[in-house]
Amino acid sequence: MQCSFVKSDGSRCGANALGSSTFCYFHDPAVADERAAARVRGGRNRRPGTLPADGPDFNLQSADDVVQMLERSVNEVARGWLDRRVANSIGFLAATLLKAIEVAGIERRVADIESRLNDSGTNGK
Repeated sequence: MQCSFVKSDGSRCGANALGSSTFCYFHDPAVADERAAARVRGGRNRRPGTLPADGPDFNLQSADDVVQMLERSVNEVARGWLDRRVANSIGFLAATLLKAIEVAGIERRVADIESRLNDSGTNGK
């Protein structure tokens, strides 16, 4: 038997009604307290997948290091080992880190060029 709950658009809920009710589990007023308790339990037991606190840090000194870490994170999300919210944070931080690595590389190259220019200027006098 179909749930007799009518949605705001006038259509009926498509779920099956509970055995002794004309409503499904999600719309039956008789189990409202049970649903609320289940939501609380679900929220309390929900923990995003993260690395263990005592686990090793990733070495993220180069773009290749960041790519390896992202590859691992993608696989862990796909396997359900890493929560997607944590993965989103990792992705954001990785993008920021890649920009910082790029800027640091540019600064090193500029400093090297300036040093060479200064050396050639003093050696030529």
